[in-house]
Amino acid sequence: MRQKTNTKHKIWIDVLSRYQIVGGALGVIFTLLQLGPLMESTYGLVFFLVLVGLFVFSGYCGVLLYMETYENGLFYSLINQALQVVQLSLAGVSFKYISGLGVTQYYHMDEGYFTTSVILSNANIYVSGVMKSVVGINVVAVGLVILIFYLRHLIIKL
Repeated sequence: MRQKTNTKHKIWIDVLSRYQIVGGALGVIFTLLQLGPLMESTYGLVFFLVLVGLFVFSGYCGVLLYMETYENGLFYSLINQALQVVQLSLAGVSFKYISGLGVTQYYHMDEGYFTTSVILSNANIYVSGVMKSVVGINVVAVGLVILIFYLRHLIIKL
């Protein structure tokens, strides 16, 4: 179903749409390039399918917005961006998902220091014996979550 929106909001929705489509496409390409190392893991195929699925989902969110199904597109985009906000590595299990641009501030809990990372469309799932504890917050995803809440509020009002 097509919904009404004004020109200012349409521009932001178009930017978000293209961002998610390009981020998802780059993520699929980059994940395919990592296929060899992924398959060395015991659960490599499962991790590969999950990672590709996340990037395809990002592209799907962008396509929904591009097709002007704003209510569904913004709802799914919110889920997509929320999945990218927190990145964890705890007790030998690690999860990181960034579709598009990621500017992440990490806190290394074991050593007590901060690092910053800038990365383009990357996702990793690891299960290992390394017991490092790291928590990261993707600042770009936080900003996009706020933008999506704002756009959802405006679209529902129109």
